[in-house]
Amino acid sequence: MRPIVWGLIFFIIGLIGWIAFSILAGICSAVTPTECMFLMFLVYLFGFIFFFSMPLAFLFEVIIHFKKKQKSKS
Repeated sequence: MRPIVWGLIFFIIGLIGWIAFSILAGICSAVTPTECMFLMFLVYLFGFIFFFSMPLAFLFEVIIHFKKKQKSKS
């Protein structure tokens, strides 16, 4: 599969995880503010996946495009 498809898949997974764990972390912090560190880790993890998956996929697509272009010239 192309990197842009993988980027879209990780984008959607990151979005769903980020929203779900943000809601759970908000509920947890309202009940017990000191015991939500693992949920906050998951919020940040899925947030990074959500925000950086598409730019990285685009970068890999550009790299593959230029490698194919170089290969066809030679």
